[in-house]
Amino acid sequence: GLLSGPLLGVVSGTGSGSTTCKLLDWDKCSQVGSPLPGPEWVVWEGESDTGGLQYALFVYRAGAAIISLHPRVSRVRQLSKNILSAIWHNGALYFSTHDEVCIWFPAAPDSLVIAASTLAACIPASAAPSRASMVPTPECLPAGPLAVLCVAADCVL
Repeated sequence: GLLSGPLLGVVSGTGSGSTTCKLLDWDKCSQVGSPLPGPEWVVWEGESDTGGLQYALFVYRAGAAIISLHPRVSRVRQLSKNILSAIWHNGALYFSTHDEVCIWFPAAPDSLVIAASTLAACIPASAAPSRASMVPTPECLPAGPLAVLCVAADCVL
């Protein structure tokens, strides 16, 4: 199969039931980096202010990988979450699982949950406000699948 984007991804079977993905430069028709495991789908980051494509999200049946494409192709983060939808916006990756909406920044050690259908995921026990606090308790979303559709006016939809 083919994965079209800023780079061309050519996904092929290995004979053992797994797949590999070779990334090709559109202009030079040459391979970029080493082959990667073949994803189910890919979300490409747009061109950055520093010039060139920086990251891609490779989504697999079980988990995902954030791939750095500059200066060389390498896996920078492995996500064990089952990702249902994702978009890149202003250098950050927004993605949803069945019960969470998360954000990942390249400089952050891990992704952050920004919305969830369970209270435990919304607010860690150590960060729970006291009764005397004026800070309201975060409200969670109703149960059911979540999806990140877009970012408009700096709001996640």
